[in-house]
Amino acid sequence: MNIMNNSDSMKGLQEIVHIIPLGHEVDRALKPFEKYKADRVYILAVTKNAALKKMMLKKQRDYVKKVETLLQSKGIEVISINVDMFDIKEVMKRVSSIIMKEKEMNNIININMSACGRLTSVGVTLAAMVHQVNVYYVHADNYSSSEEEIQEHGISRCENLKITPIHNFQIMMPDNVSKMLLSRLSLKPDGMDNEEIFRILKDKEVQGFEELPEDMDRYERRSKKRNLIMLLNKRYLDKLEIMGYIQREKVGRITVTKITEAGQYIAYVSGFME
Repeated sequence: MNIMNNSDSMKGLQEIVHIIPLGHEVDRALKPFEKYKADRVYILAVTKNAALKKMMLKKQRDYVKKVETLLQSKGIEVISINVDMFDIKEVMKRVSSIIMKEKEMNNIININMSACGRLTSVGVTLAAMVHQVNVYYVHADNYSSSEEEIQEHGISRCENLKITPIHNFQIMMPDNVSKMLLSRLSLKPDGMDNEEIFRILKDKEVQGFEELPEDMDRYERRSKKRNLIMLLNKRYLDKLEIMGYIQREKVGRITVTKITEAGQYIAYVSGFME
């Protein structure tokens, strides 16, 4: 298991980061730190949600506070983030955003996928594999049988430290410009026409889209638009459609590009969503 200790981390140039989506667990969140060190831990949990009963929110906040306190007692920085753990896309978006931020700082990232519910664990594992970071599962020895045990240990009890790494497999992702386009399309359920996509690519300073037809005199516009459509399709949209991430349809004389459900998942796990 490649959960690196601080002593292995290039003499302090890298930090060790753990991401822990947290449900009603304590042992499964804390047990790894009896052996492994960390500089920073992100705890993701539902601590604010108008749709949930106050008692459920209080219970979850208690688990977060307990885990926070024990991690901080080990000298670990803790960042707690409220996340809708029942929305797999939101989970993937938040986890991917953290991964991208920490990767920019050249840090080592580990994700605990065992201290949360099944739906959340699927989302965080997918995000980890897309971004090629470490994922691990903490085994339970048994389960709490009384209210007192649940409060102290959470649902699971971990007397012994047993961790199984979840080996990554390569998930093929589109290029960065395509991921950016998917993130924009995910915010437009009615789709975008080519001119709107052109403007986004120009704003992002994508090569080939520096000058748009609207910037030219009317004699050159038609030829320029035709060339940009060909470039857009060849570089990005044809490939995204083959992958099943977008669909295009004619609305009168306009081509409208819409994101598919599969494309939504790629957008949320891309790290480009805010």
